[in-house]
Amino acid sequence: MEHAAVLIGELPVGPKCAQRAGLMELAGRKGGLVFHIPKSRGKKPVPKNQTLDLFDQLEDEAHV
Repeated sequence: MEHAAVLIGELPVGPKCAQRAGLMELAGRKGGLVFHIPKSRGKKPVPKNQTLDLFDQLEDEAHV
């Protein structure tokens, strides 16, 4: 499951199961424990590794 469609309390439910169980309609109501999860518009970029190699000099000497 790439992303959940609804939450039952804190438990995520995928879109197919939520549709088949009728949870999409329940999530549209105010109150209760079933909530819609908004779809993300895009993936967040993964930050590049900003740390330096600890043993950078050893790798350079091994290639000699």
